[in-house]
Amino acid sequence: MACKYLDARQTLHGKLLKRPLISKNRFFVNLAYKTYSNWNFDTTFNWNDGKRIPNTSSNPTEFQFMSRSPDFWICNAQIGKQIGKKLELYLGGENLFDFRQNRLISNPQNPFGSYFDASLVWGPVIGRMIYGGLRFTIR
Repeated sequence: MACKYLDARQTLHGKLLKRPLISKNRFFVNLAYKTYSNWNFDTTFNWNDGKRIPNTSSNPTEFQFMSRSPDFWICNAQIGKQIGKKLELYLGGENLFDFRQNRLISNPQNPFGSYFDASLVWGPVIGRMIYGGLRFTIR
């Protein structure tokens, strides 16, 4: 388990502001368990506090972003079964709550225009991903 507190600031136009796109508070917890019958369970939770988004209020309304992102949780998990000494089967998932930032780019239809901006990414861009596999150990 871990907590992280970041008070990162910068001076912009004579004002001391929170650094953009950085969570002030973060929390992480990992839970792992292995049974006597060789089952492995592993889950990780990450919480990110809301982040300041650079000011876009001088843009036309359709090209403005909110001033702060929402806080969000990310959950990753994996279940595995050891079979013999050299083989393990596993099934897992990332971003299991399927949280993602919906709007990534301002004015994407006009990449050479004044209001095109791809720098305001504050959260996950890929949704839930499920995977499985076979791990073979060579010694």
